[in-house]
Amino acid sequence: MHSWVDIETMFTGFYQYSASTPAAIAGVVCFCFLLAFSGWRMYTARAWFMFTNIVALLMEVVGLGARVVSVNSPGNLAAYVVSTVFITVSLAPSVQAANVYMLAGRTIRRSTPLQDQNFRTLWLKPRYLAATFLTQDVLSFAVQLIGVGMLLNAIAGVKDGDVQSGRMLQRALNVLVVGFAGQIVTLCAFLAVIVRFQIKNREWRAVVGARGLRGRERVMGVGFYFAHMATLLLLIRTLYRLNEFVGEANGWDIFLVTQEWPFWVFEMAVVFWVVLFLTCVVPEYPGAWFTRGGPLEEDFEAAIQQALAGKQLDDGDP
Repeated sequence: MHSWVDIETMFTGFYQYSASTPAAIAGVVCFCFLLAFSGWRMYTARAWFMFTNIVALLMEVVGLGARVVSVNSPGNLAAYVVSTVFITVSLAPSVQAANVYMLAGRTIRRSTPLQDQNFRTLWLKPRYLAATFLTQDVLSFAVQLIGVGMLLNAIAGVKDGDVQSGRMLQRALNVLVVGFAGQIVTLCAFLAVIVRFQIKNREWRAVVGARGLRGRERVMGVGFYFAHMATLLLLIRTLYRLNEFVGEANGWDIFLVTQEWPFWVFEMAVVFWVVLFLTCVVPEYPGAWFTRGGPLEEDFEAAIQQALAGKQLDDGDP
């Protein structure tokens, strides 16, 4: 339990450490670059469903910009609130996770034979995949938002000299812990579904490869390596936040709470690499997989039928 003195020290300037202005400015610059590049790739590919990625990056830029202001204006509660809501309470990472869910859902639907798109085969119908995990993510975020509201009330109470603020702070941190724990459960469940699909996907990839659809076969593999990587990175980020708030709730003097570098390593770098891989590292922009001429433009049956028709024409069959 935090003592009154601990709470006053904890929220002097709203940070428990000496936050770096140059680091926050560098973060804004890096995410502005990713925002511009991601917007360009989405526009050139006409992959409008990737707009959630743009929204997530815009939130990161706004959150980091607010962090620059709050670091340089220790009494600016509004800037701290904006930074906390957009970054700490996982608004931007939640939107990024939503982008991964939608991308995985589309890939599964286009890569799975219709007769195998059922609960028994994949543990979840592909048409409901994105909606299911988005709902779970929204519920976790709602709990986190309640927690941050309680946290900010506790901070305001500290500033006003309210002796009950210590208990309010404890409850707020406990609610945030529950919210992040829920998000971890969601990510783990999503990862289990992805692993299940990749195991079953091997036989379908063999059929696609035998029909000469090499581009589709490769994308069916690459897409889920990306989903694994993105989910694991977001899981690392959420575990960091969970342990940070557990440490704060119990008054532990641990480096996750008292030093700034974990924020940049386990929070911002993780989100940066998820987006960088999505827009720059994957050989083909995932948003273009489903557009006209893309390897996953057609569903599984339509692609196989087109491949068979093309083979018959090449063989001279009527």
